[in-house]
Amino acid sequence: MLPDARATQEAREVDAAVADMLDPAAVSGSAEMPPPCGKADSAESRDGAPDETWKTPEPAEPAALFPVKNALEPETSFKEPHYGTTLADLLERLTSVGRRKGLEPATLKQYAATVRLFRQLTGVTDIRDIRQLHLSRFVDLMAAIPKVFGKRKGDDALGLDDILERANRLPKSEIGLSAATMNRHLGNLERLIARASLHGIELPHRLQFTGLKATDKRRARDRRSTFTDEEVRRLFGHTIW
Repeated sequence: MLPDARATQEAREVDAAVADMLDPAAVSGSAEMPPPCGKADSAESRDGAPDETWKTPEPAEPAALFPVKNALEPETSFKEPHYGTTLADLLERLTSVGRRKGLEPATLKQYAATVRLFRQLTGVTDIRDIRQLHLSRFVDLMAAIPKVFGKRKGDDALGLDDILERANRLPKSEIGLSAATMNRHLGNLERLIARASLHGIELPHRLQFTGLKATDKRRARDRRSTFTDEEVRRLFGHTIW
C-alpha cells in the first residue's frame, strides 16, 4: 500500500474509534451519572421512592435550643422530717407539745419521771423495742420497788439489781408504788407511744394497756381525801389571797 493510502486508512480508523467513544451506547454498562446535588429530582430514586439521603434536615425546636425552666418546679425535692425514736427524743417532743398546750410544769416533770423509771426497770431505750412483755414487767416491778423510790438523791443512777436489793431490806408496808402512781406512769407511757404514732413512727409490736392499770385496794377512809371544785373556789376566794 502506498504511503498516502496508508495514512488515509489510519485516519479513518482513528475517526471511527473516536466516534465509538462518544456514543453512549458503546460505553460499558451504559450507567447513568448520578444527578448533581441541588436538583429538584434528586430527592427521588429511580423507582420513584423518596431518597432519605437527599432529605433536608428539620429545623430544631426553639425549646431544645433555649430550654425554659418551669417556674412551678421546686428548687429541691421535699425531704420528710426525721423524728428520733429514742425515749429521750420522744420525751422532748411530748414536753414541747405540753408547754404549747399550757400544761403545768409538775405534769411535764412527771413525764420525765416515767421515762426515767421505765428505762431503769426494763432497760428499753428505743420506742420501737417496746413489747407487751415490757409493759407487764414494768407493772410487776413498780409493785416490787421501794414506795418512795425516785425521791432520794442518786436514785436515778441505780441499776435494777440495786433497786431490788434496797427493797428487800424494807418492810412490806414500804414496798410498792401506790396504785395512783403506777396508773399515772402507765398513762404517761401511753401518751409517749401515741406521740410516736403521730410523728409517723411505726411500732412493730401492738401494745395493750387495758388490764394493766392497778386498782386501789385501800379502804375508802384510808385514802387521801381531795377537795371538791366548790371547796377550791371557796378556798382561793378568801380575802387573804
